[in-house]
This record gives sequence, C-alpha cells and structure tokens, in this order.
Amino acid sequence: MSTNILLKVKKILLFVKSCLFLVKKQYNEKKDVIYVNRLRQLRVERHLTIRQLGEKVGISYVTISRLESEVRPFNLDHLTRLSQFFDCSFDYILGKSDERKPQTKVQFPELDSVQIALLAHTKDLSDEEKQQVVDFIEFIKSKKKGN
Repeated sequence: MSTNILLKVKKILLFVKSCLFLVKKQYNEKKDVIYVNRLRQLRVERHLTIRQLGEKVGISYVTISRLESEVRPFNLDHLTRLSQFFDCSFDYILGKSDERKPQTKVQFPELDSVQIALLAHTKDLSDEEKQQVVDFIEFIKSKKKGN
C-alpha cells in the first residue's frame, strides 16, 4: 500500500512539474514576442526587408530573421547596431520600455571662468597629460589641507 501511495505522489509531482514547465514556456513566449514584434515593427516602419536591414546595420539577414522569429537571442553587438540605426534604446527593442528613447536630464553645475579655462586648456592634452593636471590639482588641495 505504501508503494501505491509513493507511485501516486510521484505521478502528482511529475504532473505538477510538467504544468510548471508549460506555464514557464508560455510566459517566456509572451515575453519574447514583445521584442520580436518590436524588431519587426521597427523594420516595417522603415519599409525595409530583412535583407535590406541586415545590409544597413551589418548583420546578416539570416541573423535578423532568426532574431525576429526568436530562434536566436540578441547579443550586445546586435542591440548596439540596431539601437543606433533605429535611434532607440536597448530596452525598447527588448520590450522592457515603451519609450523609444528615454529623455535623460543631465544637470551640469555652473562653471566659473577658471573652470571653463581649465576645460578649454586641457581639451587637446593627452590622457597622460590630463592625469598630470589632475595630480597637480590634488597636490595643491593636499597642501591646502595641511595648512
């Protein structure tokens, strides 16, 4: 009798496991459809074929087709090329955002004339020379703290 119960429990667990697998698969399919549709939507908006898009962004048309049909996932290179071409964010292509290009507000502090002059004079310096300027400023600041 205990063997019978164990078999029933195993069958129930197997059933639950297969149900969870199906739910997960359906969730992933719905989630992935967003970016598949986004890529296709962006391409169609520009009146491009898969082959034309591939030529314009430097990705093979086979890869574009596989990205659209969810056979292949995006990699960083794909996202970079496509987002630059379509002028939208990675998140938009991936369906994580509905904003094509999020508005970023960068606040710059007010610069005085000396800071502006520093920027102007260091513009043409090499990275090593810029680091020397930074080191010198740090040296002056440390001397000031010592007094």
